[in-house]
Amino acid sequence: MGNPFWKSPDAKSVPFVIGACLLTRRGVVDRVGLMDENLFFYNDDLDWCLRIRKAGWKVFIVPDAKVTHYGGYSSRRKFNRRLFVEGFKGGLYFCRKHYGELAFHIYRMALASLFPIASLVLLLSHPFRGAGSRAESSEKFSAYREILKHALDA
Repeated sequence: MGNPFWKSPDAKSVPFVIGACLLTRRGVVDRVGLMDENLFFYNDDLDWCLRIRKAGWKVFIVPDAKVTHYGGYSSRRKFNRRLFVEGFKGGLYFCRKHYGELAFHIYRMALASLFPIASLVLLLSHPFRGAGSRAESSEKFSAYREILKHALDA
């Protein structure tokens, strides 16, 4: 099966890279534009890389490049309701933008089917959690409701 691309010692063409460390030529920005402002935090880098590839350029990972990313806001372990919800809202927008109405509606219906089940599992496990976990469960339940509402209203 070979080495995964991230273990390669050489630059390698990949479908996308994460936006935490993304460098591009000015000509690319002039041709495809900046990141889509309709995407908040998640999916913006995926969208931009897809647009770059559709314009005829390749996206590469360069293993020798080193970057120090201070903060790690998105990777904190504590549940962040806003980021969670925006990730799914952005996913719906991204799906419609790049894959069309049929894929968008399939994704919407998948969310509309799965989030009630996830909510039920969360509610059934709620009494068995500690106080901190119960507060996080309430936040998750609220996020699930918001995503479900957004999927049904889209």
